[in-house]
Amino acid sequence: MVLYTGCSCLGRDLGRRFEFYSLKRRVDAKTEFITKATTGVLRFHSLSQQDVEVPQYGDTTIVTGQGIVHVESARGDNKYLIRFIDGYVKRDNT
Repeated sequence: MVLYTGCSCLGRDLGRRFEFYSLKRRVDAKTEFITKATTGVLRFHSLSQQDVEVPQYGDTTIVTGQGIVHVESARGDNKYLIRFIDGYVKRDNT
């Protein structure tokens, strides 16, 4: 995982339809998440990935997995289990 601190490329590297769902049922849209990550409201220390699966269905690939994110916020220093999913579609032979 790349750790970002004030980096403008974070918006480029996150998916176009990125949403972050917390255990407290709070949803942050992409812009809210970027603001928290780049202003220091959230400090990401590490992310480990495991159980990553990449099945392919014709021209479509779905990436799923889980990991542990180590983050620091006003609530303290915590590690959380996360799950992720992302989709890719081959277009114009690329």
